[in-house]
Amino acid sequence: MVMNTLTGNILPKKASAVSVAGAPTSIAQKLKTTRKEYGLTQQQVADLAGVSDRTVRKLEQGEASPSLKALLAVAATLGLEVQVVLP
Repeated sequence: MVMNTLTGNILPKKASAVSVAGAPTSIAQKLKTTRKEYGLTQQQVADLAGVSDRTVRKLEQGEASPSLKALLAVAATLGLEVQVVLP
């Protein structure tokens, strides 16, 4: 467990996995749902992940072509593990 210093919420080290093989909208939905479960704003996630709030917003809308670094940072902040599934 990890304490979120911005909200005082306890975040798990790894809540679940997000598959890159999934549709961008399913990845976006998982990020958004998890963020809301922890009571975090997009700005708080951005600050914790070291990315812009615009990046978080675009990721959650499934509109971004984020760098792998940005996706991993946001996912890790939310306690998610990104898995690449090859066919």
